[in-house]
Amino acid sequence: MAKLIYIHQDDEQLYDVIIEALKAHGYAPEYSSKTSLPGGDRIRADLAIVCASEPSPNRISLGDITIDLDIVCAYDRNGQPIHFTPIEFSMLAYLIKNSHRAVSRDELLPAVWGFSNAGGTRVADDTAKRLRRKLADTNLVLETVWNYGFRLRVK
Repeated sequence: MAKLIYIHQDDEQLYDVIIEALKAHGYAPEYSSKTSLPGGDRIRADLAIVCASEPSPNRISLGDITIDLDIVCAYDRNGQPIHFTPIEFSMLAYLIKNSHRAVSRDELLPAVWGFSNAGGTRVADDTAKRLRRKLADTNLVLETVWNYGFRLRVK
């Protein structure tokens, strides 16, 4: 999601400090004329800086969902964040990375929760149920593979 910064008065040193700070925080700042912006005639600024997020190398997309592994955040098709608990996010990320196949519970438990399924836990099934609710408005389907595990696919 692009952000705008408006600066009033001409201060080249201030511009440089702001631009370097934005770059250091993962933005790709661009100078813009206020007249080229919608409603620019009402803006009282000498300069507008448009800040678009740099594409993260650790972003993975499947269907309507994009996850950013660096900042542990998921976005829908409109770029709006979808809120997941840390465990839900970990399970979703693992399933997206392995969307080309079904993932067994025995593989999922150590990868997401850090333990093996020695006691017949249902934690993966409970988390899958919550993920399904949160993915309901997307084109992703979390399928249960009977007596095996889970598969994430695009509708």
